[in-house]
Amino acid sequence: MTGSNRRRILVAFVLCFPMLMSAASPVNSRTVRCAGWDQTYLYFSPEKDKDQPLPTVVLLHGAAAVAVHANRIAPEYEWIVSRAQRKTPIAIYIGDHDQFFSQDAVRKTRDLLRKAGFPVHYVELDHHDHNYYARADEINADAWKFMKEFSLPAR
Repeated sequence: MTGSNRRRILVAFVLCFPMLMSAASPVNSRTVRCAGWDQTYLYFSPEKDKDQPLPTVVLLHGAAAVAVHANRIAPEYEWIVSRAQRKTPIAIYIGDHDQFFSQDAVRKTRDLLRKAGFPVHYVELDHHDHNYYARADEINADAWKFMKEFSLPAR
């Protein structure tokens, strides 16, 4: 794995760390080949708590730009923003009827990231709840449009 790939994975891990904190499962890795490029990714599946939905984190873009649907940074983990060495561009999508995260909580995350210098694309979706799949085509199209604007410098 190249240093650049390691940095991309580290950025994704640091941003997702709050969601992973309680997981006791081991982290695994896989390598996939797409359009002539090998990409190594880390994955794990924490023990399922039947009373809590599990988040899904997918890194889709070689610029390590991030799109997040229906999530926020919990107050006890806000410190991670100040530790980021790179201001990874982040698109955040939240429905006005989300069952798990209020718009106010997600706006707080948006404001925290912007104050720290992160480029943030924030979208509130009218008549939308926590069901990503109901609006996936719209969210994905907007996320790709946002991500195409960015690329990480070569190191």
